[in-house]
Amino acid sequence: MQPQLITASPLRALASRVRDKVGTNYIVEWTTLMVNLVLSTTNNQYNFDLYKVPGADHPMDNKLDRNDGFYVSHLGLVLTKQDITTTPAQYANNPEFTAPDQNFFVGVASSWPEFRSLLTVYNGKLTIQTGNAERIKELPTNNFYCSPNRPYLLNGADPDNFPEFGPNLDQRGFYELPELMGLSGQENNTAQLTLGPGNTAIIDGSVNAAGSAVTTRNVVRLKLQGFKIVNGARAVTQLF
Repeated sequence: MQPQLITASPLRALASRVRDKVGTNYIVEWTTLMVNLVLSTTNNQYNFDLYKVPGADHPMDNKLDRNDGFYVSHLGLVLTKQDITTTPAQYANNPEFTAPDQNFFVGVASSWPEFRSLLTVYNGKLTIQTGNAERIKELPTNNFYCSPNRPYLLNGADPDNFPEFGPNLDQRGFYELPELMGLSGQENNTAQLTLGPGNTAIIDGSVNAAGSAVTTRNVVRLKLQGFKIVNGARAVTQLF
């Protein structure tokens, strides 16, 4: 009888490593942490707090509970829009973009296009800290720039064509870390996005293609993909 070669999926192999690390006493969930911040023409730095604060967080946030641990395998940085002037507020009614699609981010002010202001998001730096320790220092954000197979297309009376992404994480703009990065809910975990130098005149998305004021605003969303260790804040080590 010939020996049989069994090749596990990379995700299952990664999950097995996490399970071996934390043991069998914890529930391990494959999930995505998300932190959302509204872009502003007066800011060139954005601070993402990964700790959950009920009642104070953005409605689309999915943060780390104080009792949980999290092993980060991938990072993502995406753009979307929101409108809080409507009833109900439109937080979840627009697609995510892994690049500033000029067919969707169409604002123009004094001949300067909105999508070029947003390029500073993808030509900046991202730092992740636990307390005062820099876990990732000034990672260039062009690592997160991902142009989809099909861009956004506005079809008028017909349904819009949204960006077309592949099924894998790297085809959806995620950047794979060389090591799993452990985060404990018992510690202060933050991330800082510093925009690249440039013109950010309409990075907030406050005007349309005619230059008229609109009520929608642009949002930057930091995404951390990985394994949540339920009630396992003390079981997580920083790297492995």
